[in-house]
Amino acid sequence: MKILHCPQKLSLSGAEFYFLRISEELAKRGHTVKISTSNALDFINLRNPSEKIHQKTEEKINGLQINRFPIDYSFKSSLVESILNSNIDDLIKYIKFFSFNINDLYKFLINGPYSPQLFKNLLKTKADLIHSIAIPYASVLYSAIIGKIKEIPKICTPFYHFENPRYEFKSYINILNSHDFILTNSDAESNYLIKNGIISQDKIRKIFMAVDVEKYQKTKNKWFLDLHEKKGPIILFCGHKNFEKGALTILDSIPSVVKEIPNVQFVFIGPSTKAFIIKNKKLKKYKKNILNLGVLPYFSKLKRGAFAVSDVYVMPSRSEAFGICYLEAWASKKPVIGSNINAIQEIIQNEHDGLLTNFNDPLDLSKKIIYMLKNEDLRESMGKEGYNKIIKNGYTYKNLVNRIETIYKEALDKY
Repeated sequence: MKILHCPQKLSLSGAEFYFLRISEELAKRGHTVKISTSNALDFINLRNPSEKIHQKTEEKINGLQINRFPIDYSFKSSLVESILNSNIDDLIKYIKFFSFNINDLYKFLINGPYSPQLFKNLLKTKADLIHSIAIPYASVLYSAIIGKIKEIPKICTPFYHFENPRYEFKSYINILNSHDFILTNSDAESNYLIKNGIISQDKIRKIFMAVDVEKYQKTKNKWFLDLHEKKGPIILFCGHKNFEKGALTILDSIPSVVKEIPNVQFVFIGPSTKAFIIKNKKLKKYKKNILNLGVLPYFSKLKRGAFAVSDVYVMPSRSEAFGICYLEAWASKKPVIGSNINAIQEIIQNEHDGLLTNFNDPLDLSKKIIYMLKNEDLRESMGKEGYNKIIKNGYTYKNLVNRIETIYKEALDKY
């Protein structure tokens, strides 16, 4: 198969890492995989100019061809103009397809990446199918249009964070409906999409996320301890340090936890936000309890070492499609704390392999953290149960790509 993958960026978030890993595995199986994306490094950069862009327009990662294209922040260029180099037949098909209302188009384009050069590249690339990720980004819109023009299957893994009010727009469902298959991560996500307007349940295919268990099995504590002293039990967070992922709630829980366990350490890995920086500065009294690390590569030794030495992994998000970091924690045999939301209730079995907490409830979160830290046997038991869940359910990239490959073949059979 000639496969065209179109993420909004590749820098990497959990969703983008999923895309990169399945691309690598598909390529190993003899498929031709090309990734075309924007040059953004972070989510804000998808809409607003900054210095945070990839300098390499072309590169190869583990043999994969990656093409990155600049974002046009001025919006002076026209999406229609970006297809004028196509032949008249393609143009006619495009115009016929252009049945989205203007609001549908606008909702996606304002979220970025608005990149006529990316769109042109997608038009020129020969492919048997196109696959995009992550509502509400414009790359999903491009996938829908390109697939229609080329008359090839259109597939999307939306990672629909339906608890977030930002996702409550009919436009997102409208564009998803133009895809042949929608890959969901939970029954909750599937049910939400069906309830809110996906025209056919037959479009939905449930998948799962995966983790490279063997990499965490080989992790050494010294990869973290050679750089940072462990002064007490460690609470680990890994992700975008924002309100949405629960990083701000963790900061708010610190005074209560430190009062009970003075030597506790909170380790944060990932990109910071202004809100996180401001709130963290207000916790000067607890400076010795907070280690704020930056962005680390997915397989960084320091990151994996942090999982290895941690006592509890905490990510109390407002919304999640799955939460790959929970799998990373379980691969390290660590217990987890997540939010008591529909999708996560399917992933974390409360009081079995982790605990569930109320979103944006620092008091409840602090109680759950303290309870975990004061019960070593419970932590060990939950960590082992999480690890066993990964093995039992086969949350590996081999199994995930088997599923993806089957869906791709099913999509091609429809054309």
